[in-house]
Amino acid sequence: MILFGILLGVGFFTLVNYLRNYTFLNQTILVEDFRGYHQSELNGIFEESSFRYEIVDSLYDANEKGGVVLSQIPEVGREVKQNRKVYLTINASSAPKIKVPDLRDRSKRQAIAILETYGLQLGNFRYVPNICVNCVLDLERDSLVLEPGTMIEKGSFVNLILGGGESSELIPIPLLIDRDWNEASRILKINGLNPVVIHEEYDSEEDSMNARIYNQIPAFDSLGMVHLGSEVKIFFTSDYNKIPKISVDTIPADTSAQ
Repeated sequence: MILFGILLGVGFFTLVNYLRNYTFLNQTILVEDFRGYHQSELNGIFEESSFRYEIVDSLYDANEKGGVVLSQIPEVGREVKQNRKVYLTINASSAPKIKVPDLRDRSKRQAIAILETYGLQLGNFRYVPNICVNCVLDLERDSLVLEPGTMIEKGSFVNLILGGGESSELIPIPLLIDRDWNEASRILKINGLNPVVIHEEYDSEEDSMNARIYNQIPAFDSLGMVHLGSEVKIFFTSDYNKIPKISVDTIPADTSAQ
């Protein structure tokens, strides 16, 4: 009888502990936010949390510091069991390198599309005398020609060397007044011109995003012409009172449509 009581007590104690542990293991908790932490901090952070971690991938974001966590699975705020593993993607310390594509004899429009596909950024156009107008003759960076297959960092700015025709081709001066940077840059590049920012007037980063052009050199003239590849100097301000009003009647149809 005494032995039976002992066995019953042991069995009851074992059952209580099992149920307690089973309940504890099945409790859910919210996933914490590990984004922004540096790789070197993770061991210490996870030792104090109810999770484990594994780095499963790396990407490159030029706007983030190398080694920081960019994303995680499960996402922040998800309900999971304790001791769940969190899979992390970190930012690579340097940009991955890619091969320079062969753009020779491509059209300007084709070359721009291919550069975007490769993750390269368009810098400026430089025109040289050549019978094939707007055909790509070479790519360059820092005044050095890039041979096809050269390894460079993804996201690098490259310039296109284009044919300007047998004679110096002239094109109309586009109207840039009251346009922001994105609009002006697009118009100039489409027309084979290069923007050069000369002056900027604003007090904060927010102002810079809203700044618009109040002056340009050469000035807009419905009859004015410049050579392909010329530089157009532009002046920005966040004070819209400084932007001159230009009559719509003075703007040629092909310029206003750009």
